[in-house]
Amino acid sequence: MAAQLAAEVLGARRVIAKINDPLRSTAYAELGIATVCRTGLIVDAMNAYVGLPPSELPGLLAPSGHHDISGHHDHPSAALVSAAASTASAPGSTPVATREA
Repeated sequence: MAAQLAAEVLGARRVIAKINDPLRSTAYAELGIATVCRTGLIVDAMNAYVGLPPSELPGLLAPSGHHDISGHHDHPSAALVSAAASTASAPGSTPVATREA
């Protein structure tokens, strides 16, 4: 939710949500939010270490959809979403937002 607010309310052009549940990656991608899933990254790192093939879990998933941010103003504080905003997000996810000039 905090990542979505960063994009829609603060006008951040690129938002990445750190998630733990790989099943959420697709939903975020469809909303225009990239995700990095440490679960998928760790599983693939362990599989590589023990000689197993990579999992099909997403480690990093680019956005496939788009946020409709028409009518929203670019806000100067959109450079970063504070740690306080991450408390409003879903359990197991931490938003990271950047703003391009």
